[in-house]
Amino acid sequence: MNDKIVEFQELGAEHLFAFVDVADAIGVEKFAEVFKQENLKGIVDASQEKGNSKETTKAAEKAEALKKDSGIAVAMKLLAVFIKGLHSAKEPIYAFFASCTNLTIDEIKNMGLVPFTRMIKEFFAKEELHDFFVEVSELFSTAQ
Repeated sequence: MNDKIVEFQELGAEHLFAFVDVADAIGVEKFAEVFKQENLKGIVDASQEKGNSKETTKAAEKAEALKKDSGIAVAMKLLAVFIKGLHSAKEPIYAFFASCTNLTIDEIKNMGLVPFTRMIKEFFAKEELHDFFVEVSELFSTAQ
């Protein structure tokens, strides 16, 4: 089994397109469900609070912390969808992780269970991913 150390690249637009292939294989509607209004309440509240509290730094910091926590919550819900759909998106998942790490598709296919699980966990824990989910959530909340 390949237990090579996984190094993630900085995520960019190309990785988003590769992730859409994963979402498509699992079911885009399952991912979209996470972005429904009731799941975005913390992010919407934080955005409104930040917009209403420009006069105090403490209130703005509180709103940013709420946004960050909400971004983490969205990431965890998306992780659950991802894990539940692993069986239906095997090849797109291999290709996605090969596109955003230092590993090849074959190296990912041959990973041990623990390193593979760790790679998924590390991906969904990436700070830039949480920030991205906050941005997407805000986009969805204004569209609803």
